[in-house]
Amino acid sequence: MSPSLPPLRARVAGRTALIVLMLGALLAALSATPASAQTAELPDVFTEAVDSPTSDDVAEVVVVHGVPGLVVDVLVDGDAAIEDFRYGDTVVTELPAGTYDLGVAAAGTTTPILTLDDVEVAAGTSYSVVAHLDADGDPVLTPFTNETADSGIQAFHVAAFPEVVLLSGQSVLADDVANGDTAKFDLPGGAVVDDVGIGLAGTTDAAISLGDVTVPDDTVLLVYAVGPGLDFPDVSADNVHRDNILLLANRGVLLGSEDGTFRPARSVTRGQLASIMARTAGLEPATGPYDFEDIADSVHAGNIQVLADAGIVAGFADGTFRPSQPVTRAQAASLIGRWLEVDEVADGPFTDVPAGAEHSGYINALAAAGIVNGRTDTTFEPKASLRRDQTASIIGRSLDQLP
Repeated sequence: MSPSLPPLRARVAGRTALIVLMLGALLAALSATPASAQTAELPDVFTEAVDSPTSDDVAEVVVVHGVPGLVVDVLVDGDAAIEDFRYGDTVVTELPAGTYDLGVAAAGTTTPILTLDDVEVAAGTSYSVVAHLDADGDPVLTPFTNETADSGIQAFHVAAFPEVVLLSGQSVLADDVANGDTAKFDLPGGAVVDDVGIGLAGTTDAAISLGDVTVPDDTVLLVYAVGPGLDFPDVSADNVHRDNILLLANRGVLLGSEDGTFRPARSVTRGQLASIMARTAGLEPATGPYDFEDIADSVHAGNIQVLADAGIVAGFADGTFRPSQPVTRAQAASLIGRWLEVDEVADGPFTDVPAGAEHSGYINALAAAGIVNGRTDTTFEPKASLRRDQTASIIGRSLDQLP
């Protein structure tokens, strides 16, 4: 559970900064917007006003804790300025203009575990300092300048997942925002932005939604997405496919099970592989009529059909696609080979893939390109079912070769 700490509202140089903190990259846990000023429907919304800077010689610093599992003290020049700072906490403070060494230490200690040395803050300027996870899940401390010159929305990508987009419905406001980056979208006071959200890069589907947002006059809405990316308890650190599993899961390409596991050894069905490929390529599912008589009731029907329309997937002689049937390693090679538009290769290294055999040209081509591996150096096991973890690595290695 997130702490019930009131977020803070601050005024700098005549412009108000409103703070929204999103925990776990899925739940908007704190909002600094008064109910009368924003229409976004957020759970656990609290407000508290803080005084404007008492002098033209001070800077405002918004401090955000986005590292799960750590209780820390925030250090300014070696002294604890904020104590017992917990995941999800947000504090606005003032510092006289100058240069500082900032850090965080385990609560009750003064030995920093994260540091920012020689940080210069200017009078009348607003900054954010965020302890968060980088894209690899490692804790870091990142400073930002809050862009308060014009009203609008400023988003901070400080969660442990890949690049994101800032969305209004299906429209992209800012794209390819990487971990540790910020993006600002200027809006006039009183503007209403429909269905504001944050999604994974390359998509227009929001993983985090704020709903409709009204930007009050002279206001900047600061939005921080913090927390860990997706992980699975049954994907161990020594699983050779782990990096690709997490990469594609956090892009919304691979989906876990309802119990939070990934089930890496489970076979992938023909329908599932079609959906994985279509989502990876950013293709919109097709609507009927369908080319195959047995897919209308399948959740994968639209993705199967859009790939069929592109000549990537084919069915069986009896007019079926068999979406629930496990896909073999050989079938997958042909599907992915056509998807990547590679040229077939006659000869390859695998003794169980004879020249001229069905699917052999694509198996050999993908092996030569480093996209598929054999079960051994000389065997491919073409009739074996493709596993979920193997699929992740094949798709992950295909990303740079998509047409």
